[in-house]
Amino acid sequence: MVRATELLGPGEALMEMSIRKKKAEQIVGGLEQPINLHLLKLLGCLAGPEMRQHWKRELETWLLRIAAITLKPDGTPIPAEMAYQWLYDETFGGSEQRNVEMMLRFLARDYPRNEVDTAVIVDRLRSIHERLAERIAQNDPGTEIIEAL
Repeated sequence: MVRATELLGPGEALMEMSIRKKKAEQIVGGLEQPINLHLLKLLGCLAGPEMRQHWKRELETWLLRIAAITLKPDGTPIPAEMAYQWLYDETFGGSEQRNVEMMLRFLARDYPRNEVDTAVIVDRLRSIHERLAERIAQNDPGTEIIEAL
């Protein structure tokens, strides 16, 4: 496991940003849709290796941004439950199958759908978010989770 502050190379120190919960929610909320669309592209669409690497790289950048956040006043990372709620549950919770299917149909306009069943994609997406939330709660962007997709 790697903390966000250790991920960048020499001379590229990333300071953890201590901000209020409301501002953290705004930042994470602004990244929720592109994160979920990229995850769904990787899980449910056909694309070549270069495009898949591009999506992974963008995901890693966004997750690094989130993992670098600590909450005022005590500088604690975003709790796992909060990260999961903001990134997954508010969009999919209770309507996973329907919302994933709708998003995959939207993506299919640009990227052909693979043959993986939607229910399998829903289970994988939920599992990925659970693991990412645990990592974010440790200021870790979960890079190897994304690389494994």
